[in-house]
Amino acid sequence: MRLLLTKPALIATSALICGLASLSTLIFLTGGNLFITFGSLVTAAIISAGIALHLQKNRFQGEATRLVNTLDSIEDISAKLVGSTPDSPLFKPVEHSLRNLLQRTELSTQGRIKSQEKFRLMVDSMADGLITVRENGNIETINAAGLDLLGKHNLEPGSTHLSNFIADSACVSAKSFLEALVKSPTNDNVSSATNMKRTDGSSFPARLSVNELNHWEDKLYVVVFSDISDIRSMEKQLRRVNLELSKTNERLEKTSITDALTQLYNRRHFDSTFHKELKRATRSRTSLSLIIIDIDFFKQFNDIYGHTAGDDCLRKVAICIKQVFKRSGDLPSRYGGEEFAIILPGCDGLELQERAETMRHAVCDLEIPHSGSKAHENLSISIGAVTYKPAVQELIAPKPKDLFSEADKALYRAKARGRNQVVFAGQYQPMQMPTGLNGMYGQLISR
Repeated sequence: MRLLLTKPALIATSALICGLASLSTLIFLTGGNLFITFGSLVTAAIISAGIALHLQKNRFQGEATRLVNTLDSIEDISAKLVGSTPDSPLFKPVEHSLRNLLQRTELSTQGRIKSQEKFRLMVDSMADGLITVRENGNIETINAAGLDLLGKHNLEPGSTHLSNFIADSACVSAKSFLEALVKSPTNDNVSSATNMKRTDGSSFPARLSVNELNHWEDKLYVVVFSDISDIRSMEKQLRRVNLELSKTNERLEKTSITDALTQLYNRRHFDSTFHKELKRATRSRTSLSLIIIDIDFFKQFNDIYGHTAGDDCLRKVAICIKQVFKRSGDLPSRYGGEEFAIILPGCDGLELQERAETMRHAVCDLEIPHSGSKAHENLSISIGAVTYKPAVQELIAPKPKDLFSEADKALYRAKARGRNQVVFAGQYQPMQMPTGLNGMYGQLISR
């Protein structure tokens, strides 16, 4: 006969089996001088009912099921033993079956105890804290690492609420707090960073991993947490190092394009920018002007006043250049030695000449004595300037060296005319060669 494994049936059948086992043991111990009666079976069943309830309470349903299944093999024989003596021919098989049942039960119990002990040791050896939480927020169990992290060594299971250890105000409603973590987009093994509190009132950043267990009648949440203070500290240090590295890279980049003496852009940066600006001016059909400045008789200045004074003179001229050419897009640079070059996008014509003259007067106003100059009693400069304005049909930008050459020629004419003056070369405009070749040549359009 097969029994349904309902809760009442489990209790009843477990009680009956335990009763038979208890009675068999009693018969074995008394040497078989005891008569089996129906009353003795009932009494033993009642005594062992508590054991069956304990099994049910602790959810050992699998074990109870295995015990119930053994009834199929001894049920009919047990019924025939009522009123029999220990020396009855039917007694031996029943005794043997009950002994086997007791042995299997004992082995199963020992195996379960070993498994529980192994699991407990594994949980206690974890470096992370592990707690199980009921739906009402009360902590049911906690491992050794969890006690150490929270600083609480006398936690009473079932009487301490999770909100006592989590700083987040949402944790007051523990169920909704934990459900929100479980149902987040990442779902399985959800991890979330929050602040946790110790019993001494201090707090520490922690990462939570939450799982939901529905294997038993009561829903449980398994929360694994770890102290990430060291990680946060390393992240802070890493951000600081990255910031310092970024500033260092900016300084290195600036150093790579800056002249150390004058703090103007260096020639390398001038060359790369000049090429880009010519292309942009051609594409947008806008003007681009170039100014070349040379300090008059600078070799004689160094010979008379020394190189230290010469360096100081270069720095003062550079300051004047920065003050005059400070519009957005202006690119003043030290081209080499006592020569300076300035790129002026969107500047041409009279405006270019006015700004060049302003620069020349600014250097004269420094009133730096120069007894070796044949142009002026004080330090002076000569300036050559040129403007490029692309034609409507022009598609290819001129070569930077061609435009620079025109400005340099204008500077040479300024020197030839006595220095301390500005010479404007006019507007440089590349034109297509009439022969139809792809080469370009520059035509200087005089004003």
